[in-house]
Parts: sequence; C-alpha cells; structure tokens
Amino acid sequence: MHDVRVKSAPRVKGLSLRNAVDALVALHGPEALERALLRTPEEIAVLVRQGRNAALLRAIDESTPGGRELMQRLGRHSNQAGSTREAPW
Repeated sequence: MHDVRVKSAPRVKGLSLRNAVDALVALHGPEALERALLRTPEEIAVLVRQGRNAALLRAIDESTPGGRELMQRLGRHSNQAGSTREAPW
C-alpha cells in the first residue's frame, strides 16, 4: 500500500472517504484496506489508491469561488445529506 495523501488538498469535514480509509488503516492495518478494495468497484478502488479524492477537492477549490467557506459549506451539506439518508443495511 502506498501513502496516497495529498497535503495541499483542501480538507472538508463530511467528505469522509479519505477519513474512512485513514481510520481503517489506523485501526486494522493496510491489509484491511487492501481486502476492502478487492470488494470495491474498480473505479472507486483506483481513486482511493491514487488519492484522487484529494485531487477532486483541490480542483473544486481551484475552480469554484468561495475558498475555505465553500469547503465548509460542502462539508455541512454532505453531513446533513448523510444524516438524512437511510442506511443501506
């Protein structure tokens, strides 16, 4: 497993794919992540392995007015949307 963190990407609370990956690795090791990625659709697994979610946040930050406030609004919206969705299990 490669370290795919991108330090220059904006951080957005609520856009939690990166946080979930980091937590899984911290709690269960990189092998757990690899096992999970084997069961993940390939296009998602590639994004995780390459750190592309951070690249997407950076692209949003660079192409959309609002800067830090925009990132905070995206995080709030994501949290609100996530809390109102029914869990798939």
